[in-house]
Amino acid sequence: ALRRDAMTRPLLTTRQLDVLQSAARGRTYRETAEELGISPQTAKIHRKRIMRRLREDNMLSAVLVALRLGVLSMPYIETLDENDPCDAWERFILHM
Repeated sequence: ALRRDAMTRPLLTTRQLDVLQSAARGRTYRETAEELGISPQTAKIHRKRIMRRLREDNMLSAVLVALRLGVLSMPYIETLDENDPCDAWERFILHM
């Protein structure tokens, strides 16, 4: 059974949402770390906690679940480069 505080607390922390948004834009954990001003190890830890919290074993699945749950919305996903329309999604899939 869920504890009472687990039912009222947000699914992800603000920082976890930042990391998830970065992953949704196809950023590696190293790029996420640089973007957010955190260490690569901290970015990795956030990713692991996000996956555990969303009960997924990879970031691709975690992003898709977050989209389905409304935790993440499409504007956070990088607009496709007009010169390489598959670039953002290819980076996303390859770096998860």
